[in-house]
Amino acid sequence: MPDYGHDLLFGAVLTPDARNPRAVLELARLADRSGLDLVSGGKGVGGPRPR
Repeated sequence: MPDYGHDLLFGAVLTPDARNPRAVLELARLADRSGLDLVSGGKGVGGPRPR
């Protein structure tokens, strides 16, 4: 696949979790320590769906 003259970037998309927000932060830190270029998250915190 051509790179169109741009450097390739690698990242992680993290899914927010209202039940365990510290886990999401730790995943972001791990992505940073691993040298990923980007870390992105969803637009809202997801919790259990109401019944």
